[in-house]
Amino acid sequence: FAGAAAALEERAQTFQDLRAKKLAVDLLEACTNCDVLKATELIDSGAPLDFSDEVGRTPLMYAAQESSDAIVTLLLGRGMALDAQMDVGATALMLALKSKATDCVQILLDAKADVDVCTPEGWTALMIAAQMNSEEHLRQLVAVNASLDFQEEVK
Repeated sequence: FAGAAAALEERAQTFQDLRAKKLAVDLLEACTNCDVLKATELIDSGAPLDFSDEVGRTPLMYAAQESSDAIVTLLLGRGMALDAQMDVGATALMLALKSKATDCVQILLDAKADVDVCTPEGWTALMIAAQMNSEEHLRQLVAVNASLDFQEEVK
């Protein structure tokens, strides 16, 4: 009986792992589609908030990149990690800046996103805002004391 019980327990764990992965993938899709109702339903059903795709992009990053203020607010309210970095070092704040998602940028800043996080190449949120020629975003970042010191490229 011990062997059968162990095999059954292993199958149950595999099922739970597959279910969690399906919920997580569906959550990424809901974030991409700016579907706040679906995102809420998935989170309430147990979608893991610590999930990221193959390049390290989290649900918060997807929502910020798609300018979905409601989903960004939802995810932050549910405890989503604010300053997680993708494999290339980008954060949700950096993706919101690149997408010119002014409201998402402000929501992330109000949540105390770290404005001085650097990518491995030394890019900060302020540098991205400058590259995008976004005076409004530069003002937002300076208002929260973003460092004006530029980093040397990380070797």
